[in-house]
Amino acid sequence: MNIALLFAGGRGDRMYTSKKPKQFIKVDGKPIIIHSIENFEKHSQIDKICVVCIDSWIDKCREYIYQFGLKKVEWIVPGGATGQQSIYNGLKAVSDNVGEKNNIVLISDGVRPIVSDNIITQCLECVKKYGSCVTVCPVPETIVIINVQDEIIDIPKRNDCYLSKAPQGFWLSEIMDAHRIANKENRFDCTNSAELIRRYGHSLHVIYDNEENIKVTNPIDIAIMKYILERKSTNEF
Repeated sequence: MNIALLFAGGRGDRMYTSKKPKQFIKVDGKPIIIHSIENFEKHSQIDKICVVCIDSWIDKCREYIYQFGLKKVEWIVPGGATGQQSIYNGLKAVSDNVGEKNNIVLISDGVRPIVSDNIITQCLECVKKYGSCVTVCPVPETIVIINVQDEIIDIPKRNDCYLSKAPQGFWLSEIMDAHRIANKENRFDCTNSAELIRRYGHSLHVIYDNEENIKVTNPIDIAIMKYILERKSTNEF
């Protein structure tokens, strides 16, 4: 079984709005979270979807899912204190209901609204072949590494640098095992699932995407999202 897990447990402080979490901001008539879910809803190889949501917004999320006719969303669960704990909450709901053996999970952001059908397919194939998948794209500018004194201590070659994006894909049993170990160690500091599973000895493999696969974080990202959706609607991309 292929399951998509979308985590939307944060409030999005960098969006500078106190009215609603960023995943519920509407773009082109529908919330960003719905755009994000639809990418997986429409994919023929995705069987079920789990959404991790802010507890107080679960009812609203469920309302939107019904309004936009999404049929694959099987679970909506509350987030945790950190992103890592939020993802674990979703994974546990999936594991408790369908088991872990031979199941693939693709983990993505609830505010990543433009994930292509082709990328989802490639993620699934990469997990089947290698056991893991991290979506990446080249960095558009030079990366510098600084120390605590604000001095540049290294400038890696741009060709060696990539942005880690999503989806990230794993065998459900393996990512669950990594979370269980982290829970026992009381370590909840991983910013994404690739970092977590690598910590506990798994290798990571990549597929290549482009900058169109944005994560909506700042107000400018709303404008970028609108532009991409407009171009797509006119087949200009």
